[in-house]
Amino acid sequence: NFVGKLANGIADDSISTMLMASNLPLLVAPAMNSNMYNHPAVKQNIATLKQRGAIFIGPSAGTLACGDVGEGKLEDVGVITGRVIEELELKRDLRGLKIIVTAGGTREPIDPVRFIGNRSSGKMGIAIAKAALMRGAEVCLIAGALEVDPPEGIEIVKAETAEKMLEQVSARFDGADALIMAAAVGDYHTARVSTEKVGKKEEWDIKLVKNRDIISEMSRRSRSGQALVGFAAETSDIEKRGREKLLRKNMDMIVINDVSRPDIGFGSDENEITIITRKGDARKTSKMAKSDIAEIILDCVARLIAERKNGIRAEGF
Repeated sequence: NFVGKLANGIADDSISTMLMASNLPLLVAPAMNSNMYNHPAVKQNIATLKQRGAIFIGPSAGTLACGDVGEGKLEDVGVITGRVIEELELKRDLRGLKIIVTAGGTREPIDPVRFIGNRSSGKMGIAIAKAALMRGAEVCLIAGALEVDPPEGIEIVKAETAEKMLEQVSARFDGADALIMAAAVGDYHTARVSTEKVGKKEEWDIKLVKNRDIISEMSRRSRSGQALVGFAAETSDIEKRGREKLLRKNMDMIVINDVSRPDIGFGSDENEITIITRKGDARKTSKMAKSDIAEIILDCVARLIAERKNGIRAEGF
């Protein structure tokens, strides 16, 4: 029925309407009774869709849902997945790798109601986690406060404070191939957290204590083959400050963005970044969607991992 609707331009539900309005590649994996599959009308509909550029995956022959044996069985899921990847030219260069991605902003409690936080939405970290998953990585997302939903298919660990995020990263770091610290981790926490809501005051002095730096802690434990990627949200002298942070924290790569601009950075769906490696390679992007920025970051991460594991400098940056 659905093949017939597609072939004859019938758009009477959300999926057929969406496909009718789309110019994207169409891949169809049909499954039906053998007699139905071999009916002239169905064959004509399939031929019509193929003429328009649709790609058919299967069906294969075997025992059908109705109990008959013959052509019309849904193709093996692995075959379907492989063909989709092949046709859509999806990268799978991170297959077999374990990647930790942190995302969102941390919140340091003052009392049961108030906290010290930041403007991070988590969109950049989520985009990286999603792209890494699509490229074959086993992804663990360690998340602070998020304004967007994380993708399905990954391990999600909540870590509201900087100390909790450090604990969760530390527990998983030794088995990871890369740590991508996209989260906006608070620099300070309160020296004392009140167990009760503090009443309104004319003035309130809150003592802050510096948090331990997650990526600095992990850099002291890193092994050969691991890649450490940090982020720097700056408002001025962004490249100079980014380079200083890269060296001070002993990272392999840093991603720098200018959060003083209202059109990119915190809360925006777009970003514009500068990437710098410890070896001095640098790459600047134009303003683009964070999903595209994520792919560029992962291209660089894949090269870094290959270099560190194989001891050979990868071409390009």
